[in-house]
Amino acid sequence: MATALSVDRLTKYYGNLCALDQVSFEVPERSIFGILGPNGSGKTTLLGTITDVLKPASGSYQWFDKKTDHTLRKQIGTLLETPNFYPYLSAYDNLCINATIKGCPKNDAERVLKITGLWERAYSLFRTYSLGMRQRLALAAALLGNPAVILLDEPTNGLDPAGIADIRKLIIEIGNQGKTVILASHLLDEVEKVCSHVAILKKGKLISKGAVNEIFSNDAIIEIAGPDMAVLRQVISGYPGIKKITPMNNTFHIAVEDNMLDEDINRYCFEHGITLSLLKRVKESLENKFIELTEDKAQIP
Repeated sequence: MATALSVDRLTKYYGNLCALDQVSFEVPERSIFGILGPNGSGKTTLLGTITDVLKPASGSYQWFDKKTDHTLRKQIGTLLETPNFYPYLSAYDNLCINATIKGCPKNDAERVLKITGLWERAYSLFRTYSLGMRQRLALAAALLGNPAVILLDEPTNGLDPAGIADIRKLIIEIGNQGKTVILASHLLDEVEKVCSHVAILKKGKLISKGAVNEIFSNDAIIEIAGPDMAVLRQVISGYPGIKKITPMNNTFHIAVEDNMLDEDINRYCFEHGITLSLLKRVKESLENKFIELTEDKAQIP
């Protein structure tokens, strides 16, 4: 699969505070890629850096395997902060102004209003729009010029449940049209329901990355070993809650239910005549990782 964005050891400081610490990942083209972390984990700093708003201390990034230039920037639509629209103008007129600034045809406003479901209210004044409609209009502005990539920073913040559902559905529809969507969020539920891939940030560090259907598993992985691996496999296969046993060199990785305790597995093996030489948890469920993330107190923009 082609790569839309490559981030290589990206590092950013605010004074002595390290906001991004050698962050590296790749965003597959035509994916919906989530950047997940609590407020203060470095998500906004990362988005600001890959859009040239902020300069990194070290590291690099490339869009479509090329260095950023004016032409490439036109392929990136952004919704990174609360958009400014003129309250006394219609949605259509506001988008025409945005189109002029972006250097794309004014008639593109009709296309993006239809995509975002706002065409019937195209000539209503912006001040009459609900919060959810305003957010959809902001997304319409990001779609002007038909960019290949859409960057979204917390796109459902402040919306009611119906507005959240509308924006999430719209993001999925945009992704299905072949766009690459990069979505920063502090909401586990949002990334799980919308994204195909995810990178998880903690205090500016990348702690996990990969396909959502792999990382969002509720299974934990425990590594075990014993003096007789054949007997160990036979014994552990009989333990309730074991979902999968994978040989890994001289150990087994066992996928277990997330609430299963290590000491229960150790006791079970001992009661069946096996003294384990190794027992360690090598992968927690994403929910546990996310709980760990949200308990952090450090604040990074």
